[in-house]
Amino acid sequence: MKGNTKAQTDGEKMIMFYRKKSDIYLPPEQFVSGIGNWALFLSGAFLVFINFFVSLTILPYYVLQIGGTEFQSGLQNTVFFLASVLLRFYFGPLADKKGRKLLLLIGSFVFATTPVILLLHTSMWLLVPARIYQAIGAAAFLSSGSSLAADMAPDGKTGTFLGLYRMLITLALLFGPPTAFFIINTAGFRVLFLVSIMIGFLSFALIAFVNTPILPADDQSGSLAILRLVLAKSNVCTVLSGIALASLGYGAILTFAIVLISQIGKIGNPGIYFVYFGVGGIAANLSTGYLSDRFSRASVAWPALALLGVGTISLFFAPYTSVMLIPGSMVAGYGLSGAYLVFIAWLIDVTDQRVRAAVLSVQESAIDVSVAAASLLVGAASRWIELPSAFAAIGFIVLVPAAVLIIRTRRPRDTV
Repeated sequence: MKGNTKAQTDGEKMIMFYRKKSDIYLPPEQFVSGIGNWALFLSGAFLVFINFFVSLTILPYYVLQIGGTEFQSGLQNTVFFLASVLLRFYFGPLADKKGRKLLLLIGSFVFATTPVILLLHTSMWLLVPARIYQAIGAAAFLSSGSSLAADMAPDGKTGTFLGLYRMLITLALLFGPPTAFFIINTAGFRVLFLVSIMIGFLSFALIAFVNTPILPADDQSGSLAILRLVLAKSNVCTVLSGIALASLGYGAILTFAIVLISQIGKIGNPGIYFVYFGVGGIAANLSTGYLSDRFSRASVAWPALALLGVGTISLFFAPYTSVMLIPGSMVAGYGLSGAYLVFIAWLIDVTDQRVRAAVLSVQESAIDVSVAAASLLVGAASRWIELPSAFAAIGFIVLVPAAVLIIRTRRPRDTV
């Protein structure tokens, strides 16, 4: 007995020594070793997100090129998001039960093989089942990836590590679609699909070498039941509400910002809006996680959400002056990325690790549903009021609750 105790103590001392050598550690029973391990994970995740954003932005265009209608172009993305939401109810708890790596491998494999389907046969009606298949990858990878990033974070640095992870998402959005369009214009869709396959299997190989923590056996059961208890907590619902509000603003901007800028006609390339939007997002990923670790989640999350509201409202003035477009896009990008990052870190803080992936799967679903709702609301509202006014309305829906909660946040702790 004493020998076992001594061995355990020696093991803990080794881990504590390693903690001094590296910024990446977990408690002894859930230890993930090495900065190289973190680099492997980030590299694999970056490649997965490139394929993810390429599919979101290029496949609607691909549908039109193969003779589909605009309705069919939107339909395949709608099917993808709806399938992802439904599948997360299964894959989220599964990641808590079986571990993160299995789900990451499933997700990266699905993203690697979906372009194979598109390469073998050109058909609109084959594209819809392919997107449902790809939704398995999104449901498996997204919440598991955030969970593993949090698992790897040292105590008190969850926000910082999540910031590095989520910065990859922004970089993938900036790098993936423009490169994909370049490949299409120079070599065609078949070459793009071949490149996507190679990127996908490279990401799968990198993820295969990542060391992930093994959850204790007594923590691997009943995650759905525990998840219900967690979601009944008021602070979890508050954080999820903040994420939903942020996604309303994001959905409006993502779907209709370029439409509005194109209608105005004052900027030659409307896509420049999202370049500066991404620059603001990178700045947020580099700063808000650290700030929320140092001060509190609430003191950073609600101001970031308010900035997103302000940035959304700024589009109301676009028809009158183009001067506000660039700073407005940067403010909105900073607010969105900052809000997402800190809300996710906050969600991790207030939930048990046993249901971390399950809770984050709910968070991802909240984003998808709210983005879809914003697209529907703004599209419907623009039939009765002008599009700039619809942006102002969504912006105030985001801004007012954030401002109220900023006022209520008095002390340097996560109160709501």
